[in-house]
Amino acid sequence: MGRELMRKELAKWLGVVLAEGLVATFIGGWSAAAVALWLLLYGFSDDICERYTWCKPKAMALVVSGACILAVLTISFQVWRRYGPDVSSVPIQSAVPVPSAPTPQASPSPRALPEIYLTVKPKELIGFYKDNTSAQADRLMQAYVGKWMRLSLTVREIIHRPATPAGTEEYVHLMAVPTESSKAQVIFGETVSCTFRGPQIDTVIHMRRGEVAKIVGQLESASIGSITLKNCRVEP
Repeated sequence: MGRELMRKELAKWLGVVLAEGLVATFIGGWSAAAVALWLLLYGFSDDICERYTWCKPKAMALVVSGACILAVLTISFQVWRRYGPDVSSVPIQSAVPVPSAPTPQASPSPRALPEIYLTVKPKELIGFYKDNTSAQADRLMQAYVGKWMRLSLTVREIIHRPATPAGTEEYVHLMAVPTESSKAQVIFGETVSCTFRGPQIDTVIHMRRGEVAKIVGQLESASIGSITLKNCRVEP
């Protein structure tokens, strides 16, 4: 395949060289012939004008020169059109460089943020709302929301919400209380609400009321009597 392409390119190059050589030789020959004819007629212009009374030597020289030049130019142009190189196939390069389109860069995959765990207990977060106004408690909670908690919880209720045609994702809602809480704290409110999705659903849905489980979740919010965790999972 490479040799065949090389032969074609070589043949094309030789053809261009021979064509240009033929054009140059042809134009040179016609130019020499025109100059010789001009010298011949110019040399005999006096004899011709002596024979014909209407002839003027200077006018005769100008006419002959013009005719020879016109003949050379006409023949040269026709030969060039017939055998000259084809300039229409030569690509035209723009004087102003056209910037190439930038190569799309692959966007880096998002990194999972490290799980920062809180050391505070649920009752401390709930206490913000007992001792302050809601606006003040929300401001205090900003330093804790989004961080993770690892808790030992006693299951009180499990609610299963299946997926809906509207596009709502299936999830399980678990309500529990800290294992170390006293009866009084449970009665007056210290509930932990956890949301589970994906593979965690099968693990949580079979839990029984009163069962103790180690839960890891991301703090979403708090209020009087409860805190809410999202992205929860059960640890062995």
